[in-house]
Amino acid sequence: MQDVDNLGNAGLDAAEARIDLVHKIAHSEDVQSAAWVLRDHLQAFNAQLMSVKFCDSVDTGTAIRPFCAYSDAAIAVSQQIQAQGGCPFTKEAMIRLSPFDWCSIDRSLYATFLDRRFFAEIGKTGHRHIAVVPIMVGRALALFTIGLHDQPFKGAVRDEIVDTIAQVMPAFIERFQGIRTIFEKKHLSALESQVVQLLFEGSHPSEIEPVVGLRELTITLLIGNASQKLQASNRQNLIYKALALGEIAQSPSLRSAGQSALTH
Repeated sequence: MQDVDNLGNAGLDAAEARIDLVHKIAHSEDVQSAAWVLRDHLQAFNAQLMSVKFCDSVDTGTAIRPFCAYSDAAIAVSQQIQAQGGCPFTKEAMIRLSPFDWCSIDRSLYATFLDRRFFAEIGKTGHRHIAVVPIMVGRALALFTIGLHDQPFKGAVRDEIVDTIAQVMPAFIERFQGIRTIFEKKHLSALESQVVQLLFEGSHPSEIEPVVGLRELTITLLIGNASQKLQASNRQNLIYKALALGEIAQSPSLRSAGQSALTH
């Protein structure tokens, strides 16, 4: 019974610590200070914050990096590899969209010279396990990497880290305008989004014409523009990407509001 009570108290203490963490982030002067607050919180759990990045998953050049504890050599490699679409951590995060241990990455998929250098430099951190925790909202990606020394990223360790990151994210978005802008950014115009939404709901371009008040040729051009923006290979791929990036809604639209996109 004593052990059960101790576990319950430990859980309560962790929850209270996260509440205090969120409060401190919400009142931090700048995003770098907020990242340091998170770093200090994680140290109490024998975990080391390695990096924090907030970026646009489509325009990867749009990024805020308030914290990085990697070596200068690792940072230099990361900067070089950015031109190839990001480091393996970022690429894996956008594929998986769920937390993972860097040990689970199939390195045969990342066999370029820069990829190998990246893994070599990360291996010099002394952490056998590094948690990579992505949070994607719409087209925005927040990526946290956390060194765990010899602790496997599973069980209570995983739960504590994932719960902590999930709870601090709203505080980061609410507190800092730059991060909020990334997370609110849309790639498609209101009219393009409406047309793709109607495609998702099963409408043919000829059926969309009376809804939006445009000719079918213009609608086809809008679909082409949207496909180019989201780098979609066909209409099905366009719908898939628009859903994944939060450009359109899962629920049906209000077709009676079709003219609204033309007047805003």
